[in-house]
Amino acid sequence: MPNAVREATQLARAAPSTIHEQTVIAHALVKSLFEDGRLDENQLMSFAEGGKFDETNASIAALANVSVSIVESMMVETSTRG
Repeated sequence: MPNAVREATQLARAAPSTIHEQTVIAHALVKSLFEDGRLDENQLMSFAEGGKFDETNASIAALANVSVSIVESMMVETSTRG
């Protein structure tokens, strides 16, 4: 996972406008799944295994009831330690 986090961070810095649009779409998808009761651990694992960084972050945040920025900070911090 640390390589995926590092790569996603590099991509985000390289193309902020494109990444931002993709992030908004990913967060909307996760919000819809959460509100419909379809967001669970299996869906989260599917996002993570598929390398879907934004969806994974948003899913963790929704399931843990914390902000996406907190989850992202924790993932980036963990990747720099590993």
